[in-house]
Amino acid sequence: MGTAVVQSNGWWYVTPGSDLPYAQVTLTATQATAGGTSPQATRTFTIRMPVPGAPAFHTPAAGILVGQRRPAVNGTGAVGATVRVYYGAGLVGTAVVQSSGWWYVTPGFDLPYGQVTLTATQANGGGTSPQATRTFTIAQPQASVGGSPLSALPGATNVNPTVEVRNTGQYRIDAVPVTVTAPSGMTFMNNQLVLTRAGAADPPLAGSLTNADSTLTVNAAPLNLDPQTQVDVSVSMQVDANAAPGPEPVRFDLGTPPFATGDVTVDIT
Repeated sequence: MGTAVVQSNGWWYVTPGSDLPYAQVTLTATQATAGGTSPQATRTFTIRMPVPGAPAFHTPAAGILVGQRRPAVNGTGAVGATVRVYYGAGLVGTAVVQSSGWWYVTPGFDLPYGQVTLTATQANGGGTSPQATRTFTIAQPQASVGGSPLSALPGATNVNPTVEVRNTGQYRIDAVPVTVTAPSGMTFMNNQLVLTRAGAADPPLAGSLTNADSTLTVNAAPLNLDPQTQVDVSVSMQVDANAAPGPEPVRFDLGTPPFATGDVTVDIT
């Protein structure tokens, strides 16, 4: 590790030529003169890993407006440390800092629309760092939802209320919750939602029926709409045999809470 000559005051000094490990360390030393080499002396101590500083955020940039509720989050930190990213008390994700010094996290849940502040710490054998923070804004999607009215007789089946969903904003709309609410006198024939693009239907999306089967919800309907594109959303319903005549609205809600809502009026005649 190093050598030194004992000075006239009886002291010797050595600076290690390389880093000692963060662990319990035992050093041995001998001294030699013309008369020979001494027995060994030993000294044992522990080198504690220092507490790391706060990790640094890189993406999303501070103050930026983003269009995704699960944006890529990354930054730099102490190599080998574990980074934990939080939104409030919720753990957004964890990552180990790579040999390059970078860490990467994809949120494990949807962050809310509006201003969002994330916090991050990193931890290694020395302890947990102070927090770093990053604030940015998640843009709420903008969409129009509307459909043409339908007519149906009491007892009719395979009535298909359909709305056109158009992305009127500047950011892509990916998968969002879609909720359809049946009016009085109508029920769902199944728990499926169908998306149709340019005349071609996607495979049906299975959802859940609640509120005495009057509400159909698909938690992550892949609308996959770039700005100024559209998709048709439809359900299959039937009219009760004893339904009262008159117009009844079938409501379509996008998002939780809804960021866009539209109706299809079914005129029961």
